[in-house]
Amino acid sequence: KRKRGAIGTHFQWNKPDIQYNVLYAVGYVNGKAVAKDQMVLQNLPQSPNFNTLIKNEKLTVPSQGYNYVYRVNCGGGDYTDTNGNKWSADRNLTSLNSFGSTSWTAGFTGIPTFFASQRRTFQPIEGTKDWKLFQTFRYGRDQLKYHFPLPDGEYLVELYFIEPWLGIGGGFDAKAMRLFDVALNGKTVIKDLDIWKEAGSNTLLKKTVKTSIKGGFLDINFPDVKVGQAVISGIAIASLNQKIKPAPESNSLLTKIKNAELNSWLDIGDEQFKGEKSAFTHLPSNLYGAEWLKASRGQESIEFTATDSVDTFIALNKNSSIPQGFENTKTTLSNSNNETFDLYRKRLAPNERIIFDNRVATLFVLPITHLQPAYDLKTTTTYKATDGILEGKDITKAVLMDKQRVIFSAANEGSLTWNISVGVADTYSLTIKYHNPSDQPLKAKLEFLSADGTLMKTEMVEFAPTKTGKWNYLSTNTGSMINAGTYKLKLIATETKGLAVDALDVQ
Repeated sequence: KRKRGAIGTHFQWNKPDIQYNVLYAVGYVNGKAVAKDQMVLQNLPQSPNFNTLIKNEKLTVPSQGYNYVYRVNCGGGDYTDTNGNKWSADRNLTSLNSFGSTSWTAGFTGIPTFFASQRRTFQPIEGTKDWKLFQTFRYGRDQLKYHFPLPDGEYLVELYFIEPWLGIGGGFDAKAMRLFDVALNGKTVIKDLDIWKEAGSNTLLKKTVKTSIKGGFLDINFPDVKVGQAVISGIAIASLNQKIKPAPESNSLLTKIKNAELNSWLDIGDEQFKGEKSAFTHLPSNLYGAEWLKASRGQESIEFTATDSVDTFIALNKNSSIPQGFENTKTTLSNSNNETFDLYRKRLAPNERIIFDNRVATLFVLPITHLQPAYDLKTTTTYKATDGILEGKDITKAVLMDKQRVIFSAANEGSLTWNISVGVADTYSLTIKYHNPSDQPLKAKLEFLSADGTLMKTEMVEFAPTKTGKWNYLSTNTGSMINAGTYKLKLIATETKGLAVDALDVQ
């Protein structure tokens, strides 16, 4: 328990001894509890009173006499609920003869299918035992849609919602902070749905609608979103006709799989190996939501065929040899056994068949996209200037601000060359950390070369004056996408007298 300090300060506990998987916070004003928040942590022992969080109102119990043709876990993977009902993974719609979902990304090539339309929470979900089923959700506006092929007739449609963000902690009224309509085949059946008003935060809300369809399909979308965005966690569609069968689900990225189990919607907390308790505790951001193959540790071989162009990632132990054609992504994943695996990537063509031997720990696949990772999540490699190649008698190493730097002591003599290595095909930023003690800009030429000396880019640059005791940064880039390999960046003096260089950052 802590008291807040002056205005603008925050509460912070340094290295608390967290022993169980439930973490909660209570805020007080004048001794009265006014706000509470809680979350379930991954891979820690279960809290002794954990079951008090589970309040099962049996909202997912099937309606008697109905044949449930479809159950979809919106924003999540295949799931079997506490009643034994199987929910299908949310898959991108690949054919009108299958079932699946689409969102705004359908209008933009090269964007990940579920980008900016899927999330999950680690909050307990009141009103159900099936937390994992409803902690995932899709969100969006009028372009978020689910498509289900069905014969014409009468159907029972069950829609499941949670409010994942608004009103958490209590203490304020979130009424009308999210308002949206729900339509079945273009006809609005729920108007101005306010999940928080009806159920509160992270509490399961079920809406049941009876509908008649014509045309051989049922589309569910959100045509009018007045405030915020629509959210949905689950869809179930049932009929009194016991003979109706579901259409095939939209295609997976993998087929003809041997010696492994196909999983979708990769997330921390998922068990990495068959028959083991080890679960993912850290994943690179681009792998969240990936399809992946779970196998037993030490499986002799894993085989599969790609159904489309995909990027395949393999997680290898530190001492494993690298399969031919794979490049090091310089990222890692970890599990609850404190094991860390390096990730390697290779692009596969449609219908390409792959057989991996037991060097492979785990396999992941993603559709090819052109969306770049967030800049601040990309790996940065620093190369000291003093480790570079110095040419010319008027460029030297000297102490500046208590450390050795490279100093250009003449205006137009000398050069500094860095040898750099990159592991993934991409365009790279090049940032030079420097100090210019004069009151005028200094000038130099930059050359970017391949390992064999081929000139790939030439650029004239200016180094702005720098305050005493400070550093400035000059940023440029490789000019185009470069393949994995070794390259050179050469800084050539033109009007450079007095310039001090500390390092090059490559990202």
